[in-house]
Amino acid sequence: MKTIKMITAVMLAVSVSSCMATSKKPLNISDDDWAAMSDEMKLYAYERQAQLDAQYNAELQRQQSAPTPVMPESLTGSTADSYGQRVQCTLNGEARIGGKWRKAEPFGFDIGRAESVEFDLYSGNHSSFGTATFDGVNVQACGTTNLPSYCVRIAATAHQLDRGGISQSVSSSHFFRGEMTCSLADRPTRR
Repeated sequence: MKTIKMITAVMLAVSVSSCMATSKKPLNISDDDWAAMSDEMKLYAYERQAQLDAQYNAELQRQQSAPTPVMPESLTGSTADSYGQRVQCTLNGEARIGGKWRKAEPFGFDIGRAESVEFDLYSGNHSSFGTATFDGVNVQACGTTNLPSYCVRIAATAHQLDRGGISQSVSSSHFFRGEMTCSLADRPTRR
């Protein structure tokens, strides 16, 4: 039993080290950034790339097998007292992916108050990820960290978000620059 565990550990170590030795870096991280990263950060980058690849493949498979989009329950089950607690945002512009500014595919997210959601950024064969938060007034989208230089933000009242939403130019030095548009999720229908 001990021998099997030892063989498994050696195989895992060889697999990880061979992955780390390849010239293609996960998340399209530049060579300079890669050299500055700790081994723990590199391992996290490989794990995150594997998650993104799995999500991408699952989404691709889902799209191929189910051509009709499905609305999330959180949107179809909204009630009058929850209106104003969810926003939908889109971002269109350039993202810093793999150490370079690249034209990003437009993307969006739906988020509830006090939630944090992950999203993926794509530019051709390059990808990265980020998180979004909404506190009731501020909608913030951040890259790999929540440092201000990695985040873009819109501050708007519920009244502004309700009256057609708000759209403004946003820019951060290490994450995204372009247009961010947010509005409240659809009004619930009265029964």
